[in-house]
Order: sequence, then C-alpha cells, then structure tokens
Amino acid sequence: MQDIREKMKAFGITVKDLQAAPAGRKGRGKSAVTTKPKAAVAKSKTTGVVVAAKYRGPNGETWSGRGLTPRWLSALLAEGKTKQDFAI
Repeated sequence: MQDIREKMKAFGITVKDLQAAPAGRKGRGKSAVTTKPKAAVAKSKTTGVVVAAKYRGPNGETWSGRGLTPRWLSALLAEGKTKQDFAI
C-alpha cells in the first residue's frame, strides 16, 4: 500500500483523479458495479421436478400438459380430436 502512495506522489496523482478516471478495460465501468451477482438470481423451486403424465397417445406417448403441445397431440387435434380424448 505504501509503494502505491509513493508512486501516486511521484506522478502527481490524487484520489480524486482515480475516482474521476474512465474505465480502462471492458467490464470495469459503472455497469460492472450495478449488475447483480450470480448468487442473487433466484431459481425456481420446481426446476427439474418430474410431473405425472396427464395425456397418453395411441402409441403410448405421454405428455404432462406443460410446455409446448407435442407433435403427436397437435396432429391428432388437427384431425378433430380433443385433449380430453387422451386424458389419463
């Protein structure tokens, strides 16, 4: 710490000069200070939890009812069937 102060004195640098200096490298500016640390990002409690199937297709395919509708069910719905026809 003492050698830093000696160098600052030798070059005529003050603490105010350091505080007003622009960031020299990427990620060292204000945006780096205002971002949230990775630990602060909340994770869902249900991430990775397996859910029981609600629908079963004619060939044994299953779907829990979450996420996008699977292709096999979309094709059957396009033929005029309903989801209730495949409810377990």
